[in-house]
Amino acid sequence: MVFSQLSEEVVRQIVEKMLNEIKERLLKMDYNITFNSSVIEEISKNDYTREYGARPIKRAIQTKVMDFLSESILSGDIKKHEFYTLFCVNGEMTLWPKKVKI
Repeated sequence: MVFSQLSEEVVRQIVEKMLNEIKERLLKMDYNITFNSSVIEEISKNDYTREYGARPIKRAIQTKVMDFLSESILSGDIKKHEFYTLFCVNGEMTLWPKKVKI
């Protein structure tokens, strides 16, 4: 069976859908996180491969996004009922309103 290569737009939609699922799960726990387009770009450009398709995206979201958010919640950097935006700067995840190093 031969599969067609995914377009950049389809890969972006897959990443966005997965991040929205995370956002909804966090919202149920009273954590308000939005994802800047830089996060979508980082994952869709650097973690999609022709050989494996979209499969590595889930792993990348786990290691780059979920691990970062989990550590931030446990350390108290993210608090319930406050609003945060996750950015990717130079390949590293960072939060706003926390100071962003560029």
